[in-house]
Amino acid sequence: MSCETCKYEQRIVSLEKDSERNQVTHKEFFSKFEDLNINGARSDEKYAAILTAIARLETQVSELVSKPSKRWDSIIVALIGALAGVAVGYFVGG
Repeated sequence: MSCETCKYEQRIVSLEKDSERNQVTHKEFFSKFEDLNINGARSDEKYAAILTAIARLETQVSELVSKPSKRWDSIIVALIGALAGVAVGYFVGG
């Protein structure tokens, strides 16, 4: 019986060492996956913040674009009012 165990002893030692290396490797893999998950969550947060900032910028740009047209509208209304006043004054005054 002693010879049977001697025959597999080297193989058993080798498998035990291999198992220990695998445990260390698995811990490293799991650690890297955890880091990737954390980095992914951070990236998601940054992406959401960027999208929020872009939405605010779009709103501000829309407001800025509409301001000149509002000014032109008020200028045109004032000009039409002035012209109407001049025309009324001309017809009334003779």
